[in-house]
Amino acid sequence: MTTVRQNIVWIAGLATIFLAPLLVRAQEPLERAKALYASAQFADALAVLTGIRPATRAETVGAAKTRALCLIALGRAPEAEGAFETLVEADPLVRLTEAEVSPRVRELFGEVRQRVLPSLVKERFAAAKTLFSEGKRDEAAVAFKELRPLLDDSDLAKMGTSDLRVLVDGFLALTSAADDAPASASAPSPVPLEVAPAPSEPAANSDGASTPNEETDGDGAAAPGGTAAGEDTTDAAADVPPSKPRAATPPEIIPPVVISQKVPPPRGITLNRQPATLALEVLIDEQGRVERAAVTQPLHPIYDALVLDAAESWQYKPATRDGQPVKFLKAIEITVRP
Repeated sequence: MTTVRQNIVWIAGLATIFLAPLLVRAQEPLERAKALYASAQFADALAVLTGIRPATRAETVGAAKTRALCLIALGRAPEAEGAFETLVEADPLVRLTEAEVSPRVRELFGEVRQRVLPSLVKERFAAAKTLFSEGKRDEAAVAFKELRPLLDDSDLAKMGTSDLRVLVDGFLALTSAADDAPASASAPSPVPLEVAPAPSEPAANSDGASTPNEETDGDGAAAPGGTAAGEDTTDAAADVPPSKPRAATPPEIIPPVVISQKVPPPRGITLNRQPATLALEVLIDEQGRVERAAVTQPLHPIYDALVLDAAESWQYKPATRDGQPVKFLKAIEITVRP
C-alpha cells in the first residue's frame, strides 16, 4: 500500500512538471508573460511580450513594466530605460514599490521618470490648451484636472513647475466660468474668444526708450541688484498691438468695448534685444468687470503677476447678444520691446 501511495505522489509530481507549461500557455498573453517572469524565464517572457498589442492603458502599463523588469534581469539596462519611458507615458503617476523591485531598479526608474515627466506635462498642457481654444470646454477641463496631480508630484516639484500650476488653475477657472455663462432657450451660449485691440491709452513710454540694461541671467530676467525700489525707471516699453481675431465671433455677439485697460510698465526686467510677448485671457462678466484672468503665454514671473493684478481693475462696456449683456472671453497680447 505504501508503494502505491509513493507511486501516486511520484506521478502527481511528474504531472505538475509537464503540465505547468501547458497551464502557462493557456493563460492570456500578458498573464503568461508575468508568470514566465515570476518563474525566472525572462527571455521567454520577452518573446511573449513582443506579440502583445495592448488595448487598454492598464495593459500598456502591465506590459511595459514586465518588459522593463525582464530586460533588467537580463542585464539590458539601456533597453529597460526605454520600457520605463513607455510605462511613464502610459501612466505618469505610476510608482514601483519596495515589494516589487530592488532599490537599484527603483533608482533607475526614478531617473527615467524625472527625465520624461517635464516634457510629458508640457505636451499634455499644450493639448489641453488646444481643446480649450477649440471650444471643447468639457474635454479641456478633464485634461487640465488630470494635470493637477502631476504638477503636485514630488519629482516635478524639484523642477519648478509652480507657474504651470497657476496656469492650469486659471484655465480650470475659465472653463468653470464658461459653464455658468447665460444660455439661450435652444442651446448654450458659448463664451466668445477674440484677441484684444490696442488700448486707447499707451501702456508705457511710447518712444520705447530704455535705461542701460542690467546684468541678466540666461533667460533675460533681471539679476539681483537691479532697479532699486521706488526709482522711476523703465527697462522696456509695453504696448498691446492690434491683431486679427483668433476665433470668429458669432454675428449676434457684439464684443466688449475697452473703457479702461491700463497695462503696467515692465519695471525691473530686461530683454535680450528681442521683443517678448505676454498673452493672457480675461473673462469679462455682464457688468464689464474682469471676473477671471489667466496667463496663457508667460513673459516674466514678476511682470506676469503685475499684469494679472492690473487686470482686476480693467473696465469694459460688456459684450451683448440680442441686446443683453453676456460674458465674454477675451484674449490679450502684450508685447514688451527693449
